[in-house]
Amino acid sequence: MILQYNPKREVILDTVRLPFGISREIARVLLGNTHKEENEEFHFPDEEPINQRRDVYNRMDASGEYFFLLYDRNDLLKEVEMHHCKKIRVFDIEFGFTDDVDLIAEELSAHVAITEQEEGSYSFKDLGISIISEKQMGGEESNNLAYFYCTSDTGHWEKQ
Repeated sequence: MILQYNPKREVILDTVRLPFGISREIARVLLGNTHKEENEEFHFPDEEPINQRRDVYNRMDASGEYFFLLYDRNDLLKEVEMHHCKKIRVFDIEFGFTDDVDLIAEELSAHVAITEQEEGSYSFKDLGISIISEKQMGGEESNNLAYFYCTSDTGHWEKQ
């Protein structure tokens, strides 16, 4: 699968167009209802609970894809977390999970500024993108891409 990300507007998974704000039910139908639903509520002392509403698509055995679609409390698509796919496209940049995150970040920074950076981890608020290496995710001692996150709404990044 190739994920094409049109910043803050939509993702296209091969030929399936998923605009941010699409309903959970429609997204599920478009993706062939091959998901596992995971809804959780997290409680922290002196804070409002955090609701996580997501569908997990684990197709590692068939096509090597592993990703999450995350929804708001109204079940409208708000975020995508890609953990494995063939390629990712943003603008004219194409990269994958065998590519170095530092090089990916360098290419993306030609379009917009990096807004947050740690070793093996980059965020681009103006694009609604975060990328993280395998090493930073606690996996192999590799700087290859392990995680690609995109969203239409980066308002929650200011609260951190």
